Amino acid sequence: MRLFLGIYPSQEMLAYFRDVRRQLDKEKRNLRFVDFEKLHITLRFVGSKVSQSTKNKLSLELQRHDGSWPKPEINVEGISLGFPRQKDPRVVMANISVNYELEELIHRLHHNIRDLKKRDTIRWKQRNEADYHITLARMKPAATRSSGRKLRKLIQDIDLPLPEPFVAEEMFMISSDITPRGPVYNKLERFKL
Repeated sequence: MRLFLGIYPSQEMLAYFRDVRRQLDKEKRNLRFVDFEKLHITLRFVGSKVSQSTKNKLSLELQRHDGSWPKPEINVEGISLGFPRQKDPRVVMANISVNYELEELIHRLHHNIRDLKKRDTIRWKQRNEADYHITLARMKPAATRSSGRKLRKLIQDIDLPLPEPFVAEEMFMISSDITPRGPVYNKLERFKL
């Protein structure tokens, strides 16, 4: 199974994302919005073919630390179309501020996964690991670069107050199945931070 660890946004952030979606309504023919219940921050991708046995061992390891993980403040910096380094971005995202607790949580999760020494997990640090974001929408395959430029302009013109940051109290082990309509997520387990 495809497996990752993530945090879900607060209700206030979801309300902000709903308002952002309304602002982008002019380009909805070129966008596939992510359902609100699927919005999340990926803390650590565990692997694309994780066995049930490895998932269970990881779950036991994470439960051992239940309640003693760093509690990061989740703060939205703004909305963007892709990352600055991308030439043809296709994802509308809410950028999340990096802070010590968030980096420490990711660091500890990485070591817990690595120390399992399982071949079906990603045991190395990934490139651009510190690009924390919440994917709000993806451009449809038929969307052109000119529609991307229009979308970027719409995003720049969004004039909404950013939501208040919140301190995460829990994280989830989540499975994802890739389908033609996009990923389907299932919350498997909850861990107290």
